[in-house]
Amino acid sequence: MGVVELSGLPLNKSVFLGQENLPNLFDEPQNLHPSLFDNKHRFPFLLPPQAPTPHITMESARLETANGKITSLLETVSHALADQADQSVFALGGKIDLGTVTKALSNASETSPLVIRWDSGDTDHCRKVSLPVIESDADSQAVLAKLLEDSEPATYGVGSEAVLDETYRKAGKMNAARFSTNFNPYEHGVIDAIAQALTHNDHRGIRAELYNLNIYSGPSGKFKAHVDTPRSEKQMGSLVVCFPHPHQGGQLAVRHGGREVMFDWASETASAVQWGAFFSDCEHEVLEVTDGHRLTLAYNLYWTTFGPASMADGLNILEPDSLHFFGAIRELLQCPDFLPKGGLLGFTCTHSYPHTSDSSTTTLQHTLKGLDMLVYQALKRLTGSVKVTHALDDHEFQDDRMGHSDEENERAATGATQPSYASLATIGTSIRGPIALDGPRDDYPDPENLHYGGYYANGKYRRGDAAFTRDHVTWLNHHPQKTTPRELAVAFLTYGNEPGMDVYYSSAVIVADFRKSSTPEIIEGSEASKPGEPTNATEAAE
Repeated sequence: MGVVELSGLPLNKSVFLGQENLPNLFDEPQNLHPSLFDNKHRFPFLLPPQAPTPHITMESARLETANGKITSLLETVSHALADQADQSVFALGGKIDLGTVTKALSNASETSPLVIRWDSGDTDHCRKVSLPVIESDADSQAVLAKLLEDSEPATYGVGSEAVLDETYRKAGKMNAARFSTNFNPYEHGVIDAIAQALTHNDHRGIRAELYNLNIYSGPSGKFKAHVDTPRSEKQMGSLVVCFPHPHQGGQLAVRHGGREVMFDWASETASAVQWGAFFSDCEHEVLEVTDGHRLTLAYNLYWTTFGPASMADGLNILEPDSLHFFGAIRELLQCPDFLPKGGLLGFTCTHSYPHTSDSSTTTLQHTLKGLDMLVYQALKRLTGSVKVTHALDDHEFQDDRMGHSDEENERAATGATQPSYASLATIGTSIRGPIALDGPRDDYPDPENLHYGGYYANGKYRRGDAAFTRDHVTWLNHHPQKTTPRELAVAFLTYGNEPGMDVYYSSAVIVADFRKSSTPEIIEGSEASKPGEPTNATEAAE
């Protein structure tokens, strides 16, 4: 590009093309070289700008005002979601008075204590210990000692292997096949409380499965920070029940999203059964037991077939106005300048899910947790069209092949006129297992050219379903980032100086297809149509 001289300084011609620069240049022509004015016909870009037509100025001002309002509304939604995330429940606990437990175990004729029965290694008969163990009762103490002796060293999982390392985990355990107890968390409302707090008032969504009896003994019993390996795609969390027996230390620390919940059960071990529950993607740790024995039951928590996502299908089940961010989203969608032709709304999930698993194809929406479930329900109520899918991180391809260095170039490359608050994203068409591409390559594959499987029909091979589409999405919180939980989505071989393998990762997202003419909850002054029934405006457009 050519260069002209301005007051002895070289400037690129493009600086004169901006309308905002031209008035200053012509207000002070003495600062320009005289030859430029003698040859105006040779430099048409230096001619004084014409006054813009009034309707263009008014339209620009209107658009600027509208964009400012939409930006403010988006910030309101983002802040509301952030506030909810700060308050969202990822772990909760409680206690049951020991008298209440024994009363529930009793009948009219006798009182039944809380007991553990187990198969002992040196006898054909099972043994029994009643809790809490009386310190002055030698027989009870001997039975407890036998329980400790019959437990096996606790391992922990690394991949598919069970590892025994007492520097990482030092405890005894007994699996559910070897023992039984007359304590039932269902009888005391524990499972109902968990369902109400973690799945928002739909207690039918969770079942508990007894897994282990764990014994952490002083002075060095512990389990360092870890995240449990889910035993099934339907596993949503864990429940730990602490039996009444004296010990010191052994606090259960549960962490998620930079926050921590600490369960300290040492102070009431003689008077209550205490419990804590948390989502399966939470990091947790058993701090060192300094004295005594910490006896706990471990339960795996699973979603049932009736998932809480079905709550949004019956509008009377959930009152979304009780969710403080619901009003913020509704106001955004009601704004006439927001996505006037419709578009996609996106929410990046705050928890991790098996979103690249074939077994999750039809169940993932039922396993959403906390804030993710609330947003899914709200968008389903407001738009009528929402799905849980995944967004692919294919920035290498976009940088390498498409030259998308910023959002403006992204929109220009697609030829679409999109608002500044919508960004280009590669969205999965469905939940499927990872894609493995055959053969080495020297470039990054285009996700839009990837398909799931293929088949032969009438002697011809036909591609399967498209795996990804690229579209503009307005994110209600933020687009998926490197810190967002991710899973392997696409793997492919590469070659250069040496052969290798590269991958694309993806993150779980909630995507709603927003069309103003067919979203009855946000139409003001008109009779709302039922979900699934298009309005006349939609039918005319189609």
